[in-house]
Amino acid sequence: MRLVYSVLILLCICLMSGCLSESEREAIRLMDRAESLLQSNPHGAYEVLDSVKHPESLNSRFVSRWCMMVGYLSDTIHTPLPYLDDLDRACMYLAKHGSVKEQALMLYYWGRSLSEERLYSPALQAFLEAEQKSLEEKDYKMAGMASDYIARIYHNQVNYNLAKNEYLETAEYFRKAGDRKRFGFSLRYVGREYAALDSFEQALNYMSLAYDVIVEVGDSSDISTVYNGFGNVYLMQGDYESAKRCFYKSIAWCSRHASPTYAALGYLYLNTDSFSQAEHCFREAQKPTENRATHIDLLHHFAELEEKKGNSAKALSYMKQYVDSTESYIIGLRKSNLDKAKTLFDRKLMVKENIRLYKEQERYKGVFVCMVFVVILVIITHLYQMNRKSRRIIQQEQDLQEKIEAQHSLQKEIQELNEQLKQKLQDEQEYNRLLEHSRKLRIQYQQQCIYLVENSTIYKKMCKAADPQKQTALTEKDWNAIYKLLDSLYPSLDAVLSRHGLTLTEKKYAYLSFFRLEDKQEAILLAVEAGTPKKYHNRIRQKLGINRMEEKVYLYLARHSQALS
Repeated sequence: MRLVYSVLILLCICLMSGCLSESEREAIRLMDRAESLLQSNPHGAYEVLDSVKHPESLNSRFVSRWCMMVGYLSDTIHTPLPYLDDLDRACMYLAKHGSVKEQALMLYYWGRSLSEERLYSPALQAFLEAEQKSLEEKDYKMAGMASDYIARIYHNQVNYNLAKNEYLETAEYFRKAGDRKRFGFSLRYVGREYAALDSFEQALNYMSLAYDVIVEVGDSSDISTVYNGFGNVYLMQGDYESAKRCFYKSIAWCSRHASPTYAALGYLYLNTDSFSQAEHCFREAQKPTENRATHIDLLHHFAELEEKKGNSAKALSYMKQYVDSTESYIIGLRKSNLDKAKTLFDRKLMVKENIRLYKEQERYKGVFVCMVFVVILVIITHLYQMNRKSRRIIQQEQDLQEKIEAQHSLQKEIQELNEQLKQKLQDEQEYNRLLEHSRKLRIQYQQQCIYLVENSTIYKKMCKAADPQKQTALTEKDWNAIYKLLDSLYPSLDAVLSRHGLTLTEKKYAYLSFFRLEDKQEAILLAVEAGTPKKYHNRIRQKLGINRMEEKVYLYLARHSQALS
């Protein structure tokens, strides 16, 4: 019996060896390993897939699997897409053997690769087919991704009206898919296209809708991008003050990727002849960025700046650097395209030769596989007749024992999970109770502080002294009373003010802000001109870093003084 099993295993090994080449077996092993790393370590998965030698030499089934995983990594960690000929073979294979969703996804990757090669007409056809197949399956997220690239093609072809309409469809797809973030960015792109069509009111409306969505689901970088969009619309409209505010908000939300925003802000200052501000912004825009065109365009902006300042020699130098950089970029792009074209040509020759060899081998493999299958079938039939009853009994006993063990194990796991869940619920309820109690205590403390300030003797005295008929300035004794009152309520107030570099006079205005007096009342108490308090308050806000005009100085100080104490 052992001899029979050994012969059977040997035949199976021979069959597998005859059906797959060594390179295909190695590729399958690497793809299996990469598939296990896709979620936990995508960069490692890409390195494994990239180590597959000559994927073009694999048959269409394995090429399709390889392209699917490489395309997935391109979506998640932005690695390069497969070559066009590999994607083309994968599309043809999946059109016959793949599901509708797989066909739509591969058409989407193929369209992206065509678009990167600036083959916009076939790319548009691929995206339209991907969108149609996705809608058949009601896969609105995939339909939205395909529609997004269709709109990009229209935008690159300067057909802003078609791009606008397509982005509206994209937004609707993402809304149905529940992808709020992509829905918000699609609305932003609609606003961009309206701005390109000089419909600035509509552009701002859609930018506002995008902001409402992104501020809810996006991170600081996403919000910065929306503010950048606002700024560009205002800049195109000629509303420089609004554009400036939006650009600064964009930088405040995310300064790490602010080079394009600084470049646009510098261009704004350049148009308003604010040369020092423009130069500062252009210098900030020189920081590292993924968009190489930003740094090249900066050379042109510096040339314009120096020309307006009257420095013709510097302007000429910057313009020469701009021309040289642009020429170098174009030459590099051409060389890259030529190298890619040569690589694709060599790959096609290799694929053609591999197909010829593969067909030649298939004739020999066919005979061998048929013989092996006949032998295996005879052996299996013989073994089945000899061992049918004994195997059935043994198998049933093993199955029963495995089910009993599995049931005991499952019951034990369920019991452990129930205990863990019960403990987790108790911990979560206690945490929420303490959190709510802490919030109520903070509110009560803040209300009590306001009540003590408004009912203090010094507050009543200040109200009388600030009366226009009396107009009495605060004495040193009054100031000591003010410091004593507020330092007792906010122990870290003086430390907060000192840490932000406030002067003694600015500290007085900061302390007075807790009494919520009008500017003219503060002017009377400090014996200064009526406009002086407002200037000091603006200076204090700037030093404290309070950007929102609606936030009160005393509330900011109260919150941070409580945190420190």
